[in-house]
Amino acid sequence: MRVGIVTAVKNGLPWLRAACASVWSQRGVEILHLIVDGASTDGTVDWLADALGPAGTWTQAPMGAQPTVQVCWVSEPDAGLYDALNRGFERLDADILGWLNADEQYLPGALEFAVRWFGNHPTRHLVFGDFLLVDADGRPWARRRISPVRWRYVAASHLYGHSCAMLFRQQIWATGFHFDTSFKVAGDAEWVVRVLRAGFRAGTVARPLAAFRLGPGRLSETPAALREAERVRSSALRWLRPLSGVINSGRRIEQALRGVWRPTRSFRAQLFWPGPRVAQVTIEARSLSARWPRVAHSSLKPGVDRVRYAAWKHAAARLAETLGGWAIVRSRAEDSPSIHRVLILEPFRLGDAVLVARMAVELRRRWPNIRVYVLTHPTACAWVSRLVREIQVLDWAFPWTSAPGPRQGWLATLRFLWSLRAQDFDVGIDPRGDVRTQLALCLAGCRRRVGLSRYLASNIRLRGSLLTDPVEVPDGMHRVELLARLVEALGVSGTEWTQPVAPRSKPGQAVVLSPGAGWEFRQWPELRWAELASRLLRLGLEVHLVGARESWPLLERIQQLSDPTPEVRVTSLDGFLAEIQDAAVVVSPDSLAVHVASEWYGVPVVALFGPGVVSLYRPRSRGSVALHHQDRFPCAPCPQRRCIRPHDPCMLSISVEEVLHAVHSVLSASA
Repeated sequence: MRVGIVTAVKNGLPWLRAACASVWSQRGVEILHLIVDGASTDGTVDWLADALGPAGTWTQAPMGAQPTVQVCWVSEPDAGLYDALNRGFERLDADILGWLNADEQYLPGALEFAVRWFGNHPTRHLVFGDFLLVDADGRPWARRRISPVRWRYVAASHLYGHSCAMLFRQQIWATGFHFDTSFKVAGDAEWVVRVLRAGFRAGTVARPLAAFRLGPGRLSETPAALREAERVRSSALRWLRPLSGVINSGRRIEQALRGVWRPTRSFRAQLFWPGPRVAQVTIEARSLSARWPRVAHSSLKPGVDRVRYAAWKHAAARLAETLGGWAIVRSRAEDSPSIHRVLILEPFRLGDAVLVARMAVELRRRWPNIRVYVLTHPTACAWVSRLVREIQVLDWAFPWTSAPGPRQGWLATLRFLWSLRAQDFDVGIDPRGDVRTQLALCLAGCRRRVGLSRYLASNIRLRGSLLTDPVEVPDGMHRVELLARLVEALGVSGTEWTQPVAPRSKPGQAVVLSPGAGWEFRQWPELRWAELASRLLRLGLEVHLVGARESWPLLERIQQLSDPTPEVRVTSLDGFLAEIQDAAVVVSPDSLAVHVASEWYGVPVVALFGPGVVSLYRPRSRGSVALHHQDRFPCAPCPQRRCIRPHDPCMLSISVEEVLHAVHSVLSASA
């Protein structure tokens, strides 16, 4: 059997070269490959002419392709993807047909396997296989397993079998089943529905046939995609639309029974990746998800994911306040309270704990004789103890914390909090506006409870039923300024929080790069760290790559990618603080290094912000710069529990040139 493949492209030269290489490298099958270009203006036409000769002429595929692969190209204006596919399939004389977009490619052996499958299943007219999702940097994201493709399922939801992993017999095309060119996005789903309703039969194979690259600007992410999907639903059957929810539930149940969402263990595949030259690379993963990343439809339903998250948190807050109000007799602040013991509860990550340590410093300055306790996550205890030596640090991994490592159970947590009542705390402070923290302060027996009336970086407002001194949270206020308001609620007025805790006497010399970030989606790509370090070194600057021992693999990879190579310093806690204190400027994502440099030593910082709340966590030291492009992302800032745009994360919008310019500005201002 001869296989005919159409590749439709419009201004996508780098990825077109990789897609072509994946077709031309197929073995054991005769292939006709037609490239239909929509009058591109990015150099695609010049490359096609140089590589393949004149337009409209069939020739042997270049780049070391198999002798059984013939290729031809045409370039002409068209009315969209499906118009280009109609024109392409009309030019092909093959038994099996399929198509690839420029950001898709076949896996090795996929077409030979499909030809054998059609030979063994003469009554089947289409075949759908599994396919891979890879991100913009070539890392495997998921393996999408296929389930039986039924036209009712497709019409009621979407085409869950991807077109790059679908091939069909020429008989379907010869019968007159062409694409409807009035569709711009969902034409493949509408075509599959028509073909299956006409009686053609589809089969599935549990083998990855193709790879799809997640990238920005995909048509399936636009509101037009949802409108066209609704049009497919409406045009199927009158009874289908009101029953679409039931039909879709049936599809999910069938998929669950067939193990469609089962993760893949120990996966390995070869893909072609563009660059100065197209190279075949091996991608590996110990575990691959089966889930498609969630998508934000910004112009259609702005903030839909944040609204759902806020609604859930709001309901949980109301329930916890009600239960807490029933279970605990609340006390009110006295007119002239006597404060001897203060408990500050911060169950989350290092950066938050460091800022809370700043609050402890101010409390000790105002009342030198009181005892301040900070209850925080075990990973943050050493940092808080080192920064503020005059306080007591308690550790506990609360069940709701997002910090890595094991967490304590709910029953053990209740027992621990109840045991704190023996400490006889006069004041408990909730620095997050979290009803769970407020409930914990009640269980710990804090007679006076001071906290925020709104959850940080959220629109969830609390009634403050569990607080004796609720503090309002204005929009746009920095986290340290909010902590100052909490201290003022205790009667400490006129405190100055604008100066660093331990300002240094003279400026430093080195540019310190601290690439570590606790959240995956706050991390800047390793290649960009390497390019930044290399360019700073070429300018004659001293560059230090700094991180803890657990960051060693990341620092080593950045050093290997850099030319020339920066000095890597894997530091202890004291060593890290010394590096920050002696730096001329610190470059870091939104993380611990930003807060230590800015709030403790007054070192200028170039902070790289992705999903974090810039107004809440920006560096405040003199000369500091906060780089971000959150105006391009309707989902930012976000709760960061999972990224809804993993194929186009907000950290990728920050370029090396921007960071380099910011570093130069900071160094020039401090010179």
